[in-house]
Amino acid sequence: MKSLRALNLLDTNSEERFDRIVRLATRIFNVPVALVSLVDENRQWFKACIGLDVRETPRTVSFCAHAILSDTIFVVEDALEDPRFFDNPLVIGEPHINFYAGYPLTSTAGYKMGTLCLIDTVPRKFGDTDRESLRDLALLAQNELNQNDLTVLLAQKIQSQQELLESQRFVESITHTIPYLLYVYDTVKDRNLYVNSGIESLLGYTKQQIAEIGEGVLSKLIYPEDYHLLHAALNTLQESDPGKIVEIEYRMLHANGELHWFSDRVIAFKRDAAGKLTQTLGVSQDVTERKNIELELRTQRDFALKVMNTMGQGLTVADQDGKFEYVNPAYAAILGYKSSQLIGKSPFDFVFEEDIPYMEQIWELRKAGKTFTYEIRLRHSSGIYTYALITGSPRWSDGKVIGSVAVVTDMTERRQIEQALRAARDEALETSRLKSEFLATVSHEIRTPMNGIIGMSELLVDTGLDEEQLEFATVIKDSANSLMSIINDILDFSKIEADKLIFDEEPVEITSVVESAADLLAAKAVEKGLSLLTYIALDIPRRISGDAGRLRQILLNLLSNAIKFSDKGEVVVQVVCIEETKDNCILKFYVRDNGIGIPQNTRDLIFQPFRQADNSTTRQYGGTGLGLAITRRLVEKMNGEIGVESEEGKGTTFWFRIPFKVLEGATILESSLLRGRELVLVSSSQNVRDIIYRYLEPIKLEIKRLSNGKAALEYFNSRLADEQVDFCLIDNNLDDMSGLELAKTIKTNHDLKTKHLILLSDYESRLDGRKELREYFSVDLNRPFKQLPLIDTLEELVRKSRNQGKSLPKTAIRSKISFTKELKAGRMILVVEDILANQKLAANQIERLGYAAHIAANGEEALAALERFNYGMILMDCLMPVMDGFETTRMIRAKEKISGKHIPIIAMTANVMSETREACIVAGMDDYIAKPVTLQQLEKHLSEWLPPIPSAD
Repeated sequence: MKSLRALNLLDTNSEERFDRIVRLATRIFNVPVALVSLVDENRQWFKACIGLDVRETPRTVSFCAHAILSDTIFVVEDALEDPRFFDNPLVIGEPHINFYAGYPLTSTAGYKMGTLCLIDTVPRKFGDTDRESLRDLALLAQNELNQNDLTVLLAQKIQSQQELLESQRFVESITHTIPYLLYVYDTVKDRNLYVNSGIESLLGYTKQQIAEIGEGVLSKLIYPEDYHLLHAALNTLQESDPGKIVEIEYRMLHANGELHWFSDRVIAFKRDAAGKLTQTLGVSQDVTERKNIELELRTQRDFALKVMNTMGQGLTVADQDGKFEYVNPAYAAILGYKSSQLIGKSPFDFVFEEDIPYMEQIWELRKAGKTFTYEIRLRHSSGIYTYALITGSPRWSDGKVIGSVAVVTDMTERRQIEQALRAARDEALETSRLKSEFLATVSHEIRTPMNGIIGMSELLVDTGLDEEQLEFATVIKDSANSLMSIINDILDFSKIEADKLIFDEEPVEITSVVESAADLLAAKAVEKGLSLLTYIALDIPRRISGDAGRLRQILLNLLSNAIKFSDKGEVVVQVVCIEETKDNCILKFYVRDNGIGIPQNTRDLIFQPFRQADNSTTRQYGGTGLGLAITRRLVEKMNGEIGVESEEGKGTTFWFRIPFKVLEGATILESSLLRGRELVLVSSSQNVRDIIYRYLEPIKLEIKRLSNGKAALEYFNSRLADEQVDFCLIDNNLDDMSGLELAKTIKTNHDLKTKHLILLSDYESRLDGRKELREYFSVDLNRPFKQLPLIDTLEELVRKSRNQGKSLPKTAIRSKISFTKELKAGRMILVVEDILANQKLAANQIERLGYAAHIAANGEEALAALERFNYGMILMDCLMPVMDGFETTRMIRAKEKISGKHIPIIAMTANVMSETREACIVAGMDDYIAKPVTLQQLEKHLSEWLPPIPSAD
């Protein structure tokens, strides 16, 4: 107790040197309470205290009284579970100690004087790292205690000596090994009367160097900006009671030129007769490292605060109960308050009442230590509410949640924008709906009369008209078809704009799609004097997955353009595979023509809606300018790319490439009948020669390609009489003579040198109508040439030759529809249609195709007719009075569930929107035909859906 009291610390005011240590302790260990305690006979008294409102507690209940009995750290991790403390008043009452860790503070004489301790209200684990950190801090506190002890001791010892020299030797013997600077300073002459050997390790000067400085030592060693601090300390000592210790921190210049921080504890050592201070005794410690740490911590704290205070988003730090310990200005601004007004508040104080249950659910996540993100309404100080997006994460300590940190984003403006966008979207959807409804109505109203015009004109052309009447009827039919093409372009473009185009995924044979598209336009090409050719590379996968209809539409658009803008030469469609794996491929399509070409400066315009290369193009060639725009959109919708290459006056090449899934690889063709046989090909077209060669070369035919009639005759003249050619393919359009002229010459002069002459002719320029041609040619092949029919024709010629030259049926690629007036029993068709013109048209078309028709004007009449007759098929209009086609179909299907029968029902409607098609299928219809209905379309559907003809018996 004597040593404790000699420190002159009990019941003194707080000192920064000890307060600083406990502050560091709370930060390092994240505890609410940290103490420097001194324990006397009856109590523990707190020299430094953070987190408690009292300065002392009885020794009998103190934890520190236990800690000073140990030489190391004393830890109680859970006082409620410790039999020594579970009923301690400080545990079961204020301050509710649950965790305690204390390290004993020992005097220079070896006595336990007190502790540096940590206290928390919740249990905690205290690991090895924590123990080392607490010991280091405790040693700092112990050093501070011992400075006091040493300072007082030195003063007493020196004052008790008779001579200064003896005092210096005595102090030297005590302080030789202490890592502090001890000095006696003459305040009158500004010189050090004594310094210990610590001067060398702390400042880099020897004692002799300090002595040589003599007077003015402080002005030479102390950093000038801190000189005033020394004078303030001396003034304080002058006015203080004897034994008063004054603390001072300042910077001194090291011998190497660096600045070091020092912390001094100084007392008045001597006064003159008038009481004026003449000498001071001080203990100085180098605290540069501590100052640097404090500076770094302060810098980091200031930077963090600056970031938090200036960030645009709100930031909150809350304790375990959710009460705010810190809020930045941005969060305060969201709520319309100052930051200081929100400290101690809870988010629940600002949550919109209706959102509190939701907030309570989030709070459970927070308590469970989980991160959380939620959007909620907060009440502004003005009474309005704002939307906030809050993202937070827990704060942990020793495995327990002690609070949370959250970032808050003001979502009010975004919500307002979203509401505006939703309103705009709803308005756009309504506009789109009205537009679609309008288009459906317009389409229906246009297609209904057009159905009669096109259908009847088609029937009229096929009746016995004189030449002038036939010309008039043909003009009507062609004009109506042109008008429907324009209407279809506009409707397709509208569907694309509304993103309502539907793409199917079904097995597709590329060869069939390309060749059928070419067949549809072959007659148009012939009308303009053009040759239409197709080449499909032999390595193309046989079947892919895609939308055959859309692919055909793309090809038809490009082919129509090529034919429209070409007046001579050829239009060639080519398909190649540019990339293929086991499951996928990329096909590239080319459409080449010898037309007018496209100027360089307008090529970027042609894919834009309603644009052509120039206005004169529209006047000369017609069209809406939508075809290429639609084509580009279709290609892009199929994840493809389209482009164009052109030279004015020489022609244009459009290309597009599209990725597909491969269902079946390429087919390798073989022909044992044709292998090794010789074929002569005569054509002035390089494309014709190349295409036929590529198609026939893989089956090992020996092919001789010649470019005109003269070359062919020279070739035959060069052959011996018994060197017979198996086949000679002659193009009807040679540069130097006609195909017929060449055939006559060969037959006359070289008949024994060739077995079969084959005519390569244009669409519908066939042998059937020309007796003269049949005399010289075995068979004809029409453009565009196709590989399989070409090979089949050659094989058939070989087979017929083996059958002793029996007459060979003429082979043709295309044939017109064969119309018979004979009705087929049991194949009656019910037409449900309310418009008289369309009733007559449908009946005539059906009869023209060889079937019989009954007419019903609405759904009720149709149901009545079904009670009397068994029909093979129903053609059902959708929009009719009394009962529409959808309701009629549903009632028919309901009755069929009882009867077990199923009659094919084909929708026949002028509404071509995708929604109508879907509605037809949902109602129970089997298929769909869009008006106007052509004979070919109708025949295709009738042959597909009608049951087979009953046998005669």
